[in-house]
Amino acid sequence: MSVPLTLPSGETYGMFCCLSPHPNRTLNERDLQVMRMFAEIAAGQIGAEIDEERRVKALRTRIETTIGEIGRAHV
Repeated sequence: MSVPLTLPSGETYGMFCCLSPHPNRTLNERDLQVMRMFAEIAAGQIGAEIDEERRVKALRTRIETTIGEIGRAHV
């Protein structure tokens, strides 16, 4: 059973899967809903981490640019 991992931004990130070497014919709609719930929780966490990485990268770029401009102004 698998469901898509959709980030809060709407971007599809991957799949949330539960695999077994043997078929389980007892799985039903409730099981699918549980998988969707876990996928939503995981996607929220992944989305938050991606947003934080982007924020840190943008700050780092701004700092590096500012340092470079200060260095060029003093040469």
